[in-house]
Amino acid sequence: MNFLKRFRLPTDFIDQNTSPDVLAQYVYHRSVRVRQYLAGHEWVSAEILDKLASDQKVSVRRNVAVNPNTAPRTLERLAEDQKTGVRRNVALNPNTPPHILGKIAWDKNLRVRYALAKNPNAAPRTLERLAEDNNRFVRSMVALNPNISLEVQMRLAKDRKGIVRTSLAVNENTFPTVLQNLAYDKDDVVRMRVARHSNTPVVVLEYLANDSNVNVRFMVACNQNTPVACLILLSTDESVDVQKQVAININTPQDIRSKLIEELEINP
Repeated sequence: MNFLKRFRLPTDFIDQNTSPDVLAQYVYHRSVRVRQYLAGHEWVSAEILDKLASDQKVSVRRNVAVNPNTAPRTLERLAEDQKTGVRRNVALNPNTPPHILGKIAWDKNLRVRYALAKNPNAAPRTLERLAEDNNRFVRSMVALNPNISLEVQMRLAKDRKGIVRTSLAVNENTFPTVLQNLAYDKDDVVRMRVARHSNTPVVVLEYLANDSNVNVRFMVACNQNTPVACLILLSTDESVDVQKQVAININTPQDIRSKLIEELEINP
């Protein structure tokens, strides 16, 4: 409100019922902060945003690029903007058409490709291209994308960088077959994430319940899909922390839970 008073803007400036003609008056306002505010407004029309996309100030164009109301033709123009921040916001915009995102996948700037890898609207072919990116952080973001195919997941499961494989093990949409492969990963953190994943097959949880790393076994004990046989096994684990997790797992048999709660003095 202080901002609006400072520039003497009408109180209905941020009202969804404000006339497009009124909003259009601010497109060429002398203050960049006003134009920047207008460009980021959720009720501004595509026509006004198209005009603001040609603003000399990069901060204004950045807001246009990320605005969900910006038209595809405007986003396509901004995708070739000289400023990295503008192209990055086009890559982040969930409404950017897949064919535009496909072009951005070849952007030379790391920040742009990293942002694109996050976009849930990216086409499978675009994610496949980014999965081969020479930067591990871009590949790790691809591994987290909910739309990556089984083929891409299988490829990333063999990535030489642990951060990429860990991200894949965190992705809620990772296929069970991929998680099964990751269960044999040399990286303890990757196996920990697999042990905690809701899509991990029971046979894999049974295998990880015998893992040499206590943190992996701890995660198995946390998993609500862990079978009773594994929980019984882990109830006698050498780690007290693992035993405590078994005690609070809803699938643990009541007699074992009661015994652990008493022995470990856990508040039920």
